[in-house]
Amino acid sequence: MPDLSPTGRRLTALSKSWENDLPAKFLWTLEFSARGGTDMTSVGESIQKVLQMYEDKRWYIDPAMFTNRHYDKVGFVFAQSVGLPTEQVRIGTTAVDKSGGFVAGYHSGRREDYGTSNKLDITFLEQNKDIIDMFIRPWIVAVSYYGLIEDEEIDLKCNITVNLHTRGMPGSDGNFGEKENLRKSYLFENCVPYQIQADAISYGDLSDSDLTRTAAFAFSNYKIKNGSDGGNYPSVVFPKAYEAS
Repeated sequence: MPDLSPTGRRLTALSKSWENDLPAKFLWTLEFSARGGTDMTSVGESIQKVLQMYEDKRWYIDPAMFTNRHYDKVGFVFAQSVGLPTEQVRIGTTAVDKSGGFVAGYHSGRREDYGTSNKLDITFLEQNKDIIDMFIRPWIVAVSYYGLIEDEEIDLKCNITVNLHTRGMPGSDGNFGEKENLRKSYLFENCVPYQIQADAISYGDLSDSDLTRTAAFAFSNYKIKNGSDGGNYPSVVFPKAYEAS
């Protein structure tokens, strides 16, 4: 039998402190909020105003749909998965002509652009009153009409926070969702959806893919906060109990 004691010693050393312990990556929450720090109802009302101006009564939208599907310490309850953006710097090389065989030097370009090539993908569980077709789809239509430049009177943008939790720090009560369990947060600012996954229906067998829909969000910038030195970003206070709508 191989000697596995070095592996055991390594894992024991990793878990001796909270900072070095392996994370529980399946513990995460998702929060949507208007840019003014309020819930998503104001964004829904802005979408409704734009659609009334351009396509009155063509699209149904419930402005409070996002708000009524939030639960305190659990976030948006129908979010199933999140695909975070990449971070990349473009690297190029420049050769010097007639340099006698010297290897070309390398240089850095700008960071990877945000948008369709570098985005935030969120997969939602479909419901009878579906968040994709009754909020995000009309949201995309409203963005196509109104654009992203003028947003003082009608604001179609939101902020999205992804909180990653883990086992509690020593001395904490261990309750999920408390700041002692938060290891880091991603805050994406000025977010708008621009694409939703096409749906397909059939009389065949139902699979997991038939119950989920994915929406792609563009954003202007993002930042990461260390959860162990001060907790989460200030977030919206959502209803204390889940309210079906």
